[in-house]
Amino acid sequence: MDVDESGTALVARPAGESRLVGSLDEARSRDLVHVDRYGRVRSPARFRFVQGVGYVCLAALPALPFLYGAVFGPIGAIGGTAYTLWAGLRVRSGFILRRALRSIQSDEFDEAQRTLEDLLDQRGLSRGTRALAHHNLAVCHACRGDHERALEQEQAATREYTRMWTKPIFAHMAAFGEVYALVNLGRANEAVARLAEIDAPEGEYLQLQQWSAELYCCFLVGEHPFSDDELHRRALKGLAMTAGAPLLGLTAWAHIASGDADQGDHLLAEAFDRISESRMPMTMPRLYQWMRHRRTTTPTSE
Repeated sequence: MDVDESGTALVARPAGESRLVGSLDEARSRDLVHVDRYGRVRSPARFRFVQGVGYVCLAALPALPFLYGAVFGPIGAIGGTAYTLWAGLRVRSGFILRRALRSIQSDEFDEAQRTLEDLLDQRGLSRGTRALAHHNLAVCHACRGDHERALEQEQAATREYTRMWTKPIFAHMAAFGEVYALVNLGRANEAVARLAEIDAPEGEYLQLQQWSAELYCCFLVGEHPFSDDELHRRALKGLAMTAGAPLLGLTAWAHIASGDADQGDHLLAEAFDRISESRMPMTMPRLYQWMRHRRTTTPTSE
């Protein structure tokens, strides 16, 4: 899943038209969900309201130098012009990020990478914009299986976020991205240590990321500390989601590791039913290889 600068998460991206939906459970391929600063999934109506307010403010920008000039005189006009130029640069960088996200959504990773690298070459970018560009470059690399470069970009994003007074939702996303990359690279101790540094998220969207990151670390280590009830809770969430293949694959492994092969193989079959809705063959290659091996060596799990 990806998140754009407005707090909208992109859930799975095979071909097809996207739509804005109100929950993670109903999100299908290329669908969008609106996520607030705490990682909570919010209604499409709220997104449209926020978007509408943003457009109104954008339309008012050209009038600010005249308004400030009328109220505060020449100094006000200069200040209003400076603010308009600054805000215009922020808006322009936001549109560039959205263009890159559309390319990612369409699996056009080379185009997205060019767009993001060109953006990072520009001067005057805010730390948030620069961090988000690094995070989405990491997504491009991860979706092509280059997890070393994905890790480098997520770490660059995290460095930008640590310099910000207020941490947006994307700071959590970059941190979880580091964990995934470290697991994919087989660096178990570093992955576990990085996961322990991440503050517990509040909202459903980030909680889902944390569940998957925790289980992926456990998968690499080869054991997990979760009770049957906790695994059942996570498996139910995966079953409720059209895009739940990664979580289902992880809970399938965890059940089998706990000795419940029947439940594990059932969840594995459910994960394969949803595999077309996920990029996990590239973004979580270790898990995907285990899933294929388990299905091949256990015919009854299909």
